[in-house]
Amino acid sequence: MNSIYKIVFNKATQTFTAVSELAKGATKTQSQSAKQAGTFLPKFAKITLAISMVLGFSTSVMAGTVVSGSGTATGTDAASLGSGTVASGDYSTAMGYQTEASGKISTAMGYKSVALGFGSLATGGKVDSKLFELVKNKNYDKIKTDYKDVFTADVIVELDAITDEEEKKKFTINKVEEVRELRGGKAYADGSMALGTGTIAGVEGGQEAVAMGFRAKATGNNSMALGFGSEATGVGAVAIGSSARNVTDSKNLGAPVASGVNSFAFGAGTKAKNYSSIALGEEALSSGAEAVSIGYKTQAIGNHSLAMGTITQASGMHSTAMGANTKALGIMSTAMGYQTEASGKISTAMGYKSVALGFGSLATGGKVDSKLFELVKNKNYDKIKTDYKDVFTADVIVELDAITDEE
Repeated sequence: MNSIYKIVFNKATQTFTAVSELAKGATKTQSQSAKQAGTFLPKFAKITLAISMVLGFSTSVMAGTVVSGSGTATGTDAASLGSGTVASGDYSTAMGYQTEASGKISTAMGYKSVALGFGSLATGGKVDSKLFELVKNKNYDKIKTDYKDVFTADVIVELDAITDEEEKKKFTINKVEEVRELRGGKAYADGSMALGTGTIAGVEGGQEAVAMGFRAKATGNNSMALGFGSEATGVGAVAIGSSARNVTDSKNLGAPVASGVNSFAFGAGTKAKNYSSIALGEEALSSGAEAVSIGYKTQAIGNHSLAMGTITQASGMHSTAMGANTKALGIMSTAMGYQTEASGKISTAMGYKSVALGFGSLATGGKVDSKLFELVKNKNYDKIKTDYKDVFTADVIVELDAITDEE
């Protein structure tokens, strides 16, 4: 009986095959295999080395890690690419300049980004190229002039006292970054994500938080903050918008803040402070539990209250205020229209300047005199006195003429 012990090369299939002792073919010995492997590996190593040299990287391998550039990678299968990068978490990746990925399976990309939590992602960071150029040329006089907000008198004293050139460079760059908050995102908690300059996600144990935009903060569990300066601090809270500056009056409107559990804030200066509260619109406030405020400067203060329109206020529990300058102050009260007020419990005020004060009271009606509004708008007080003689008697006219303030 034939014994299978010989290996032959099959030219048709280009493979090595185990065959009978009677078969003939081109065999490959162990020494030949070793020789071929020995010629292939150095070639591959040379190619890798050449690429690294062309790219200007120094490459080292450490505990299954990959390091490219002047960074360090100490975690298992971690990767560090760039100057001063640190990848200490297992399977972590740090790319850019002075980024840090210390969480397991974390990723830090950009300028001085930090990813600490398990599976966290931090990106962003803004490099001031002008500053780097000035520092490179040692033009500290221009730096002091162009960065006055940073280099105050006491800081200049500190700077001038430094004699070591490298330390002087570091001090200058760090000071500008500190004051102008140019550092990258910080993803602290497990599963958190910080995208953008100065963003913070997952502080104080906030898991799986997402912060996007300059100085956005998402610190609550499963929270999300999107936009410049937005803050989501409650569990499951969402804040969308920015603290954009109003060009007309140069007034800082503030950033949206969602601090309540499962709260939602959308728009400049909005605040959703309580459980499941919603605030939509510029400077809208929703501080009651499950309260909703929609519109400019609306306020839903009472629990389960609703405020809609412009400068409306619903402060009573289960109250509703809709319109402009309306107020629903009583419990389960309703105010609708223009400058209506329902302050009694279960009261209702509807119409123009209606007022319901008593328990269960109802006030309706009110008529807007469009002609009067037009005359007042045009400051035509002489015609007002003529057309509204029943109102503007002699003594009332004296009172009117004595008022100097136009409003």
